[in-house]
Amino acid sequence: MNKKIVILILFVFFSALTLLNNNGQIKGATDNKLAVYFLDIGQGDATLIRTPAGDDILIDGGPNNTLLQKLGEYLPFYDHKIETIILTHPDSDHVTGLVEVIKRYEVDRVLMTRVYSDSTSYLSFLAEVEKNNITVEVIDQPEVVDFGGGVTFDIIYPLENLVGQKVDSTNNTSITGKLIYASTTVMLTGDLENEEELAARHLDLKSDIYHVGHHGSSNANDLSFVSAVEPRYAVISVGANNHYGHPNYRTLKNLEKVAAEVFRTDQLGDIIFASDGSSWEIVK
Repeated sequence: MNKKIVILILFVFFSALTLLNNNGQIKGATDNKLAVYFLDIGQGDATLIRTPAGDDILIDGGPNNTLLQKLGEYLPFYDHKIETIILTHPDSDHVTGLVEVIKRYEVDRVLMTRVYSDSTSYLSFLAEVEKNNITVEVIDQPEVVDFGGGVTFDIIYPLENLVGQKVDSTNNTSITGKLIYASTTVMLTGDLENEEELAARHLDLKSDIYHVGHHGSSNANDLSFVSAVEPRYAVISVGANNHYGHPNYRTLKNLEKVAAEVFRTDQLGDIIFASDGSSWEIVK
């Protein structure tokens, strides 16, 4: 065999190995477990979920294209498919990064409310979804979405059809629900600000991990809701030195009152949890 070809093969092989940890898994991932990656993408939200079956769910995409770098870091180099994208709401700090993802990855389906917004990023996102003939499932009522591998998403909000509607606050259209894998759970609320209404409905909100609402804003994370969730861990997706003052002192105090251990992307970078169905492991 030509010496140059041998060198090229070895280079590709060892480059691939750098993506793997000592257990032969892609960085941060654990075999036969649910992995949840709260990604550090600045002042915005992007959460990657990898099921025990190896399917990928992406919830929101952040304010820029940092998400592409993160997917390249955590997904297998041969995996160019996202099974499900969930857009909680159309604000630019949640949707912008998804535009390039759709251009570069095969996406099976998108879950969203299709509430009205004239933001450039949202319109670009909708255009790419249509261009690539991606299946769209409109979320307009509580339902359970099966992600496979024993993982489900119990959607509890919104409660109505929002397609094309102009609203005062798109934050309060955020798709909200509980990720469930056997006896382990994660509460995901997007930027929902009226979450106290969910607490008043006496739903089963209790969850092991709470992805803190609206980047820790004082407009969300009411004590009644945080108390109902009663998380062991609280993750705040927030940009360093952001001009909003997130996370708010009141939110941090509410999390302290329920004895939640707080993790912040502005302090820790990417935050990764893995579940075997009975307990959580903090991978990073």
